[in-house]
Amino acid sequence: MACIRKALDKIFLQLQNPLVKSTIVLMLHIDYRGHDLALIPAPEQAALPTAELLRALFGTHLPSDVRADLGQDARQGFVRVKPLHWAEVRRALQRQGTPFELAFEERPRLPFATDLRVNPRPIRRRR
Repeated sequence: MACIRKALDKIFLQLQNPLVKSTIVLMLHIDYRGHDLALIPAPEQAALPTAELLRALFGTHLPSDVRADLGQDARQGFVRVKPLHWAEVRRALQRQGTPFELAFEERPRLPFATDLRVNPRPIRRRR
């Protein structure tokens, strides 16, 4: 417990340094919320109006049909996007240079081994 406290104190002291404050990057956190993806901005960005927030995150790189489907959650302030649009959202974030972290595996492994072979349907089997 004491070593955790020392590490936290060291981080706190580093954050008090004005040179370190200027190099802190605002990170976008991406997670699942229900059936949607939640784009959770840093608290400094969450206070922005929706249009300015989307401009800061994506610039002009997000297609207009995807931008029309985005919506900001009224209570918690994060941006909701359909998982269907994940490829366009990721591409727009990368083109804009917005750093982000995923709270899920983008391509999770299956919990079982697959076997690639074709079995005939029961109707077609020879007797």
